[in-house]
Amino acid sequence: MIRLIWLATLTLCVCEARAVPLRQSGREGGLRLMFFNVENYFAPHIDSARPKREFSPLGIRRWTAQRFRDKTNGIYKTIVSAGGLEPPDIIGLCEIENRYVLNKLYYETPLSKFEYGIVHQESPDRRGIDVALLYRRSAFVLIAHKFIPVQLGRRRFTRDILYAKGVVNQADTLHVIVVHAPSKYGGAAASEPHRRTFAGILRRFIDSLNRVSPQLYLAIMGDFNDQPDSPSIAQVLQASANLAGCAPDTLYNLALPLHRAGKGSIKYRGRWQLIDLAMVSGNLLNPQGSLHCTPEDFGIMEEQFLLEEDTRYTGVTPYRTYKGMRYHGGISDHLPVLLDIRKGRQ
Repeated sequence: MIRLIWLATLTLCVCEARAVPLRQSGREGGLRLMFFNVENYFAPHIDSARPKREFSPLGIRRWTAQRFRDKTNGIYKTIVSAGGLEPPDIIGLCEIENRYVLNKLYYETPLSKFEYGIVHQESPDRRGIDVALLYRRSAFVLIAHKFIPVQLGRRRFTRDILYAKGVVNQADTLHVIVVHAPSKYGGAAASEPHRRTFAGILRRFIDSLNRVSPQLYLAIMGDFNDQPDSPSIAQVLQASANLAGCAPDTLYNLALPLHRAGKGSIKYRGRWQLIDLAMVSGNLLNPQGSLHCTPEDFGIMEEQFLLEEDTRYTGVTPYRTYKGMRYHGGISDHLPVLLDIRKGRQ
């Protein structure tokens, strides 16, 4: 009976989903990459050492098993809707607590029939949240992965940077990085040095990849907690705004056109901000490459079930799980972002 309910949900979400402003993914048409900040995806456990931890049945959030199941269902529905008839080939996630919640999302929903692999490692983040990667084994054959630690101070660490390398097309190597940069907690100005430190570590890692593979195909997706034209992105990470270029060792910021058009993945005090970004190496912008994309291949997923009326300001806003400390029942305070990568020469 549970299986039938899940399958009914799958049919419903595919039927009601509005068209994502990107090409439909497919094994022959290319790869679809997705990044989603799932907002505090914690397990509903009672920890004997901390029985009243924030996200637990006894904690201030009253995070129950039913609320966890509802959120799992919402994340699953979002993933399936992101791919059209099939879910995305590569999925980056952040704000997940541990492998337990990933296992629940994958093994206890119909996602299991799509044969994903999982890349995850516990990070030293003080909130206990991590990044993770799900990949369809038939589309992306994982050959290596690594977690790069990010130290912000003498005794302070944040989420690791997740790096994975795999083969697509049975021939081409695609490098994928998933990130979740330090937040603006404590104020944007006061926390900016942390994001600059994070961007510097990421930049040095990218440089190391370029030295080994100067012609690499690289895609980076994540929550940078900064907009595309911020100093941490434009200056430290050196993500270029010249999207007409395709220099192999240059990083290009695909989110800039949407940012300039006023689009966003979160809404803060009535204004949309685009902090969930995608960047690619110059080789992926070369239309003659066996793997390639364009700035138009990056988009924000704006399905109706991810949004609700903005009763405080105007328009719509992401349908989040909590409003302040009050449970609201939504999926996330972020909208997912998507990137299509085409296979074959044009």
